[in-house]
Amino acid sequence: MTWLQARQTLSTQATPTLHTLQAALKQPLEPREFEALRDYAQQTWQATPQTVLTTAQVQDLLNQVFTRRAERESGVPEVRNIQPIFQPAVCPGGGHV
Repeated sequence: MTWLQARQTLSTQATPTLHTLQAALKQPLEPREFEALRDYAQQTWQATPQTVLTTAQVQDLLNQVFTRRAERESGVPEVRNIQPIFQPAVCPGGGHV
């Protein structure tokens, strides 16, 4: 289901929640996707999976799902998967790379 189809489906819900968002997706959320979305909703709005969401919150969560999936499919690393450089390489001349 495309972003627009999911958005239209959810716009007909009187009381959309994270669970109804998940049900509206043609490709269900993987467990780690659901956890990431649940954590995002909790940190951003103190919302639980049963919390009734506003239209703006539903749209934001859909954007999160589709952005993360697009990044994963295109091979763009997610920020949380980027590893820091603990020791920079040193050039023979004494400078850093």
